[in-house]
Parts: sequence; structure tokens; C-alpha cells
Amino acid sequence: MEDNASVRPFYLVVAFWGQTYRQYFLQLCLPSLLSPGNIPSLLNKRACRFLICTTQHDWDVLSVDPLFAILKRYADPVFLELRSQVPIFLRDVFQEKQRRYSLANVELREKDQGLVSPLEIATPEAFAELQDIGREMKVELTEHHHYATRILFMSAGHKACAVQAYQDQAFGIFLAPDMVLSDGGLGYLDEMASLGKKVVMVSACRFSLENCIREFQKKGLLVPGQPFTVNSRKLVELVFGYLHTETACFEFDSPFFCNPATSSFWRIPGDTGALLHSFFWAPLLVSYSGMKLHHSEYFDRGGTTDGEYISLHFDKDRDITAVMDSDEIFLASFTPDKEYFYAISKGFLKQLPGLGTLYKIFLIRRSLYGPMGDQIKRKLYRCSIRLHSQPLTKSWGKPEWVAEQIVLRALKPPGIFCRTAIRALWVKDLFSGRTLLERLQNVAFYFVGKMPRKIRQQIKNALSELRIRK
Repeated sequence: MEDNASVRPFYLVVAFWGQTYRQYFLQLCLPSLLSPGNIPSLLNKRACRFLICTTQHDWDVLSVDPLFAILKRYADPVFLELRSQVPIFLRDVFQEKQRRYSLANVELREKDQGLVSPLEIATPEAFAELQDIGREMKVELTEHHHYATRILFMSAGHKACAVQAYQDQAFGIFLAPDMVLSDGGLGYLDEMASLGKKVVMVSACRFSLENCIREFQKKGLLVPGQPFTVNSRKLVELVFGYLHTETACFEFDSPFFCNPATSSFWRIPGDTGALLHSFFWAPLLVSYSGMKLHHSEYFDRGGTTDGEYISLHFDKDRDITAVMDSDEIFLASFTPDKEYFYAISKGFLKQLPGLGTLYKIFLIRRSLYGPMGDQIKRKLYRCSIRLHSQPLTKSWGKPEWVAEQIVLRALKPPGIFCRTAIRALWVKDLFSGRTLLERLQNVAFYFVGKMPRKIRQQIKNALSELRIRK
């Protein structure tokens, strides 16, 4: 058992900005954390701090919300101001915007080492304004640039919180504003922490934000200013009726099974939930005790906690605990239907008897052994995750056996013909940009991403130097 694991504090971590995500946080995330089996269950057992990395304006609004008065009874909310450098691809356009509006602001920005608030460049309104200026400057800014900007700020927020947790040798619990944690989830994490577990991973699925909120309200579960209490089985029952299109495409037996086959699920007779095998795992609990070196620079290039962050610090065979039963803890993530939308279409090969199954297995193997795959993802994909709304029965037996055979075949290292097909499709995707410039950028970003960290930093510094001289 890890020394002092039962008394080291929990640092709950969340980063967001803007009215939309602030509302999600106050409507979904925070109320669920205030249910009896979550933050309140830690009172008199373990110190709890809530690190909220956001803007000053968002913090001011949060501070006067009735939920904050409830939070302060059980935990210490801590404000960390969210700021980051303007990404290279936005700097010229952003400087032009500042030049137009206020030279004084440019001078202030230089003194502040170029750090800006996400409200200045990352909100839809602010980015749209930059796009307009970019068009005048013959600089095209796409939704891909907007997404990259948002990821950079999210990474900056997670870095600030992770550094604090590392300095204090605490347990970090990484959350999102648009998620709900089942009642008892933090109580389970407290047990895992006391047992000396270093990393607890949970599968992450998207559900329809609009439909789920409407269902929660219909059931009388969402009351403004009050905790949102729902146990794991009830939560599974409610949300699995409203899958986001990204999640709906993971159903293996469907002719709409997705081509980027990063997850697969099978329906269970008599249960609302599903049996899941997934690429998408979130490190919910992270122990910073005894960590000799914290690679905080990983976040500077847009790294995320569900990327290489865990593999940089922990042993994949010894340190990772995967949650495989939703009765222990269930995390539901919500996304508007129009975001991350998957164009659903039937594939001819997927509908062929026998051959369709083989093709779907190839799609899974392509994801596992392609550029997105790594050893940790392949290890976690083996995990059979039971997301259930009813007690487990024998009806799970056949789907679990079928899924196991498919997963074992998908995890088998590809032979020469399969490797050739995977590479051919990868090259096709790599050169799938709409313009020649986009295709060249895809190739360049891929090869730069394969370079050692030091060389990538040297390239970044060189580009920054060229911009300054310009």
C-alpha cells in the first residue's frame, strides 16, 4: 500500500471558459459532484480542493452561484487563471487585430510575454472575427485551426492544475465541464486511492447533450442550484437511449459501423446498456506521489491527458487500473448533436454475411495498429466493459463470447498483407486535404510529430525566431 495514500488530498481538476461551458459546468458536472456519494462523502476523510482553471470573468460568475455555497461546505475551490500564448498560426492575424483596436494593448501583451485569455481568440465569436481579418490578409483560418486553439487552451489549463497537484504530491482527478459522474464515483476513487492505485482509467462515450438534458429534466433530476444525484444504473438507463452519432457508429452489428473503428459495442438482451471495447479512456484518478519527474512541457504542444501523458509517467502493466463495470463508476460525457458529427452511411462490405464481419475486424485492426494506436490503447482495448442498467445475468454470456473472439482477432499483429493495406489507407487519408497546401501540411505535421521532443522544440523555436525577424 502506498504511504499516506489514505490521507493525501484529492485535487479535482477542470478547465473551461465562456458562457456555454460555464453553463454546462453549473448544470451537469458540479451538481453531479455534489451528490452524497461524491464530494460530500470525502468530508472528514480526505482533504479536497477543486482547482478551476478559467478566466477571471467566468470565475466571478461562478463565485456567486448557489452551488458554490454548497461546494464550500465540503471542498476548497481554487481559482487558476487560464492564459496561454497565441498559437503560431494565429499570431500575425491576432497582432493585426490588436493593431487595429489598440496599440496600447500590443505593448501590454509584449510585457505579458504574449499570454492571452481564451476569450480573446478561442470563443466562436472571437475566432470568427479573426477569420474575417485573416481573409483580408489572405490567411485562411479553418475550423481545424479553431479546434487546435481550443485544445491548446485546454492543455494549458490541465498543465496549470497538474503542476499544482504534482508540487503538492496530491491525487489529481481530471474532469470536464460537460460530464456527469454517477453518485458514489468519488467514493470509489477514494477506495482505489487508499489501496495505493496510481492511475484509474474509465471509458468515455459521448451522448446527446440536448436529448439527455431534456430527459434529466423530465425525470425531475436537474434542479437549478441543487445537487444532481443519479446512481450508475439509472444513469446508464437514461443516457443510452440518446447516443451521440459518434457513439452510435460504434455498434459492431450495425451496417453503419464507423470506419475509424476506435470503439465497438454490442447490445445486451434485457438491458439498456452495452458491452464495450474502446480506445477512448480517460485518466480519472492520477497519483502524483513519488513522481520523480513531471513532464509538464507535454501540455505545451497541445498534449492531452488522454494522450501520451499517462505513458510518460506510469508503467502500462503495473500502474494502470481500468474500470470494467459501470456499477463501480460511470462517467457520461455530453456533446451537442451538431458537434463531432459523424456522417452515417451504410457500407457495402459491412452488409455482406461473413465478409462484413471480417471487414469490420480489419477496420478495428487498422485503428489499433495505425498511427492512432499504441501499446496502452491496445492493452486497454482488451478490456471488456460492462455498462449496464440491470443486474448482470446469463444474457451477457453470448455477446461477451462473440466480442472476445472478434477482439482477439483484431488484436492479432497484422501480417504483411494487412500491414500493406493499413499503410495504403493511411497514405490515402494523409493526402485527403481539400487543397494542395492542406495535404502538404498533413504530411509535414505527421513527420514533425514523429521526431524526438527536443528536435520538435528546436523547430518551434526556429519558427518563432523567423516570425520575430519578420
